[in-house]
Amino acid sequence: MNAPRDVAAMPWTVAITNLETRLRVGIWAHELEYQPVRVTLSLALPPGAAPQRGADCLDSRPLRQWITEEWPRQAHTPLLETRLRELMAHVFQSDARIAWIDAALSKPQACREAAAVGVRMALSREEHARAFGPGAGAAQPQYWQYDTSPARSISASRPASSASRANERN
Repeated sequence: MNAPRDVAAMPWTVAITNLETRLRVGIWAHELEYQPVRVTLSLALPPGAAPQRGADCLDSRPLRQWITEEWPRQAHTPLLETRLRELMAHVFQSDARIAWIDAALSKPQACREAAAVGVRMALSREEHARAFGPGAGAAQPQYWQYDTSPARSISASRPASSASRANERN
């Protein structure tokens, strides 16, 4: 028979599932307005972080308040991936004990054929810092242009090179 493990030494996960907020995100004209977005998080705490009493617990109230009250005040962005990065950065900043996040955002009104359409990312604190922290790479020029008319979506286009602009003038 195996000896019982010390529960305090086990890794711990806190889950928030399908928390609904309203964000302005998307490539279509109607998505300039608020729409429901569902947030699902699994937050892994390292061994030794398992709560022994109420004061040891990760308090999800400030995080839920930010997601449902403060985050929606942000300006529109065309990409749900941008919102996902914002969410992950906020969660890591909210509690130093969080070692790893699995985060998903979904839009339940995105298409009729599915219950929701969304994005998901799972990263450790170190992976997040390498990918998105200061010095994580040179800033990339923004080539996305979008037309918010109902029949249009975002399209990727490269700025014309100086050679192609010269050819257009001739």
